[in-house]
Amino acid sequence: TIAPLFILGFDNPSTAITIEQARSESLRIIADIKGNNNGDIVTNAIAFINSGYTLQMLLDSYLELNLTSKTKIDYKFTIEHYLTDWMKKQVKDISKQMVVERFNLITNTGFKGGIPTHSQASKTMRVLSALLNYAIGYDHLDTNVCEVLKLRRITKHNKRKDTFLTASQTSRMVGKLQKNPRHQAINFILHTGVRKDECLSLQWEDIKVIDGIKYILIKNTKNKRDHIIPITPIIQDVLDTMLEHQREY
Repeated sequence: TIAPLFILGFDNPSTAITIEQARSESLRIIADIKGNNNGDIVTNAIAFINSGYTLQMLLDSYLELNLTSKTKIDYKFTIEHYLTDWMKKQVKDISKQMVVERFNLITNTGFKGGIPTHSQASKTMRVLSALLNYAIGYDHLDTNVCEVLKLRRITKHNKRKDTFLTASQTSRMVGKLQKNPRHQAINFILHTGVRKDECLSLQWEDIKVIDGIKYILIKNTKNKRDHIIPITPIIQDVLDTMLEHQREY
């Protein structure tokens, strides 16, 4: 049962070997078993498999997880665009120096003619780090080379946005949007705090009533947990206006 594993190379042509090589490797492992050297068997098999485990294979495997479609698209673009020349590299061959140099390139020069951006460099390495941690969990790697950015204090935390619209600014903005067809959607987002995608996916049947209290059930959230928003008088006014002008919401 061991030989076919080596012959197939886990669907990766670069790791596939001949029948004779597989037979030889299988006999060696069987000899280890008979010699009670069982502790080395798994380690040796994993090392053999990992010898051809590329970044593209890691990304494909990671994207099979239960992620939102938006996250999958975002991660796929980030890795395949900013690390496009790494896709065929074996994961174990991605070095700390490669990580540092690519981070600095995106930050200081820009990648593929793009504008220099520290936030995109941080995002790229954050996504790569998530993939490498996933690989560590399945024994494809021992360490995460992205940690070098923290250890060398190369990364810096992006300052979170701390500017918010005041009540008067919100009122003026809503007033200027009166004739905009997206007015009610924006008004709804302002008063509920839902994300754009959450707002656009709402249906009338998402309005629920429990014990006489009306609320909106928000599904398909970023953290995959449904949450509820009580319908205040202002939100009710927005919903009433939508209902008056509805086509097919």
